[in-house]
Amino acid sequence: MPQPDSDPPSIIDAYLKRFVTQNPHVVVRTDSDTLIVESPWGAGNVNIACGLHEHDFLSELNHVWLNPVFDAIIHLDTNTMEILFAFLDPKDEISQTYVDRAFSVFFEGVKFDCRYAAPSDRFMSIARRSQSVLSNDPGQTVPQLAAFRDFQRLDQLPDRAKKYFKDKLPRNFHITSDKPIAALDLIRFAHHLNFISDYYDRRAPEIVIRETSVDDKDDDKRSPLRFVNKEFPSELSVGGLDEILLRLNHVARRAPSRQAFVYYYQVIE
Repeated sequence: MPQPDSDPPSIIDAYLKRFVTQNPHVVVRTDSDTLIVESPWGAGNVNIACGLHEHDFLSELNHVWLNPVFDAIIHLDTNTMEILFAFLDPKDEISQTYVDRAFSVFFEGVKFDCRYAAPSDRFMSIARRSQSVLSNDPGQTVPQLAAFRDFQRLDQLPDRAKKYFKDKLPRNFHITSDKPIAALDLIRFAHHLNFISDYYDRRAPEIVIRETSVDDKDDDKRSPLRFVNKEFPSELSVGGLDEILLRLNHVARRAPSRQAFVYYYQVIE
């Protein structure tokens, strides 16, 4: 008796198995003849959408790691982290100092080659297929992505939007390692790079690092104190306070636990 044919592999199993394994935070689904990658950078404000027939693009995604900590694309095949940046006017006094800046960093025995350069073809391909999505997520990721998408469809933009790109150069920040980049502590390196870059150039762009500490995860499991005296008072008497203390308290309330401790300690002092 002939055996029935087995079901053909899904488009995800056939073309995106490595991508899904490398990016467990994403949700990949199909809608008619479109494949949609939801929350590629962790928050729900951006999707990536492409046709199911775009096999070359789907295969390219298997070389990509989208770490929600960074607004970046990490190319696993070239050991490069490509951080989204901006469109720069090479005649601008500040921008011209780093529009083509390149340097090397030696950190904990590893060499990192860093440079501001044109976006990679892979990045532009992803940007071209990105979609902005209404989301209730508190964090908004890759805000720069829309500009790189629009840059590739200037003929569809109104004249006012076209003027934004006039005489500007697209730039991303590329960090290439001589070691497998997936095995490196990129968060630790980024913190150190931000520090040393600011030391040598007070106008140096800063790498955005969205980091959730272990302490913050534990805090989510506990119900923090809300009311000092069970309910909000009907009358308040407030004396004048030092402006620095008010600002420290403001920052502390919005900082991760470890940083908040330092700010509150300064208030007490």
